This record gives sequence, structure tokens and C-alpha cells, in this order.
Amino acid sequence: MRVTLDDEADAAYIYTVGDIADGGVARTVTLDYQAAMINVDFDSEGRIVGVEVLGANNTLPVDLLGHLRQSQAPGKPESDRPPTSVQAAGSGHRGSYGAGQLH
Repeated sequence: MRVTLDDEADAAYIYTVGDIADGGVARTVTLDYQAAMINVDFDSEGRIVGVEVLGANNTLPVDLLGHLRQSQAPGKPESDRPPTSVQAAGSGHRGSYGAGQLH
């Protein structure tokens, strides 16, 4: 899993699979959540391929946002951007995130 951040759009994208090919999203479900809008992308078989968070700066953990900004800094080779684990609040699930392109 990887997470990308676009500060200009105040949006983050959480990839649950590798890269998503053109046409790889068959359906998007939009959820409105307080200060954010969350778009959940599904493939043609109903599997979640990614989650877009609009209003990311008010929704995502500060340490995740800081890591994403640092790892996406211009001039830093992607090979120097190790993924970092984060404990999701209340879920008991540990995930990793790294740098990449916003979907």
C-alpha cells in the first residue's frame, strides 16, 4: 500500500494495489465525512483499488502528512524514500506508505 499527497488540491490517494492502469477503476463511491470527502475506487470485480481523501490536511494524521511532504520533496530520488509504517487510529492495522504520483 502507498499513499500520495497533493497539497495544492488538499488531496491524498491511498493505493491498495500497485499502480492502477487506465480503466482500472470501474466504480467510485463517494462518502461525505465532516471536513472531507472520501472517494472509494473499485475494480470491475468489486475490489477496492484505492481511496481518495479530499480535505486531507484536516483528516489525515499529522505524522503521515509530514512524511509524505518530506518523501515527495523535489530532487529526492524515489529509491531514497523508504516506506514507513503507521498505526491506523482505532483499527489495530499497520500499513505502509511511500511516495508516488497522485491518482
